[in-house]
Amino acid sequence: MQAGFQMQTRTPWGTETNGARSALSCSGWKLHSAAHCIGAFAGIFLLLVMPLRLNGAELKPKTARAFNRYVQKAELRINQELKLGGPFLWIDTLSSGDRAAAYTRLRNGGIIVHPFAAGLDVPGGMIHDWVGIAFIPNVTLDETLAQIQDYSAYPRIYSPEVALSKTLEHDGNDYKVSLWLKKKSIVTVVLDVVENVEYFRLDPSHAYSHAHSARIVLVEDSGISPDRKDRSASGQGYLWKLDGYGWFLQTPSGVYLQLEAIALSRNIPWGLEWLIRPFVTKIPRDSLRFTLAHARASLERAARQPSEVNDAQQSGSGGTESRQRASTSQDIER
Repeated sequence: MQAGFQMQTRTPWGTETNGARSALSCSGWKLHSAAHCIGAFAGIFLLLVMPLRLNGAELKPKTARAFNRYVQKAELRINQELKLGGPFLWIDTLSSGDRAAAYTRLRNGGIIVHPFAAGLDVPGGMIHDWVGIAFIPNVTLDETLAQIQDYSAYPRIYSPEVALSKTLEHDGNDYKVSLWLKKKSIVTVVLDVVENVEYFRLDPSHAYSHAHSARIVLVEDSGISPDRKDRSASGQGYLWKLDGYGWFLQTPSGVYLQLEAIALSRNIPWGLEWLIRPFVTKIPRDSLRFTLAHARASLERAARQPSEVNDAQQSGSGGTESRQRASTSQDIER
């Protein structure tokens, strides 16, 4: 790589460096988004993963109260966004110029990730609140929701970050799911997360979901296989709470998928600030982007399959040539 001057341009969602967005400036800690609607955050759905195995800590009442107050304020904002006729997606709250630029970026295949709270210090812990948006062309809202609610497919769609996934209970639009969320940084960390998820169809073109963690356990033995799942060990208190929210918007040309995760973790132990803080801008951004990119890639593959089969049949009978499949790696690397 050549060393030299790199031109940077600020945007409402980050900094562009020679055309590629760099890490958002923030002061948080460890965040992985299995964005709740993509994993009972699904999501998908965000998972805060600590890059080191430090001694756990117990969740104190004052820390839980601080998190609950933050979530209450966030849900007031979310409820306003869910009122039809108002700004449904986060980017709709931007100025007209920034909003137009954001939609153009999304329609060109970009993924926008933005921190509302990147490592907000509260008594005894830290709050992490991130939102991300992607546009998925040529799919419907029904197709998107069908994939999001197919939790058994998560290890295939979101590998390697979702190692195991299972629906424990299902009643109408309510789900209780178990996810093994895996993150490899300095060491491999696996969390067994049980979440309660609820979906709401607001009208034919708008849907919403929210998820709240019922249990988060650190899996001490990261050698994962389905027959070893019930041998997961009780974990330590690194990540205490994980709430996820999903917005789904149908348009004539595709679906906008927005995921937000609000998580509560223990604070950074004294003396390790210098080591852990640098992960704040990388892990949350990359994990949320990973979830959105893989969700989009899977939906796009499914949308292309009928056309590819039809084109292949026409080609075999002297018709038009089959269309070339777009590269999934390009979707994921954007």
